[in-house]
Amino acid sequence: MGRGCIGEQSSLVRARVLAGLEFLGVELDPAGNETVRGEGSLHAEGSRVRLHVVRTDEEWIVARQTFERLTG
Repeated sequence: MGRGCIGEQSSLVRARVLAGLEFLGVELDPAGNETVRGEGSLHAEGSRVRLHVVRTDEEWIVARQTFERLTG
């Protein structure tokens, strides 16, 4: 997926992924979704589910787990 992975930097991807999940209590704040950069919350005030964008470093995670397997 590359840097910024699934939706970390794309409000369109986040909106599409969350569309149709209202039955689970998911309510996206469209304005918050458009303005979040890096990390932040994007759930609407009345949402029963909290939605957050969290930065990740998949390359580091894979490298660390590979090292642990090879040396552990």
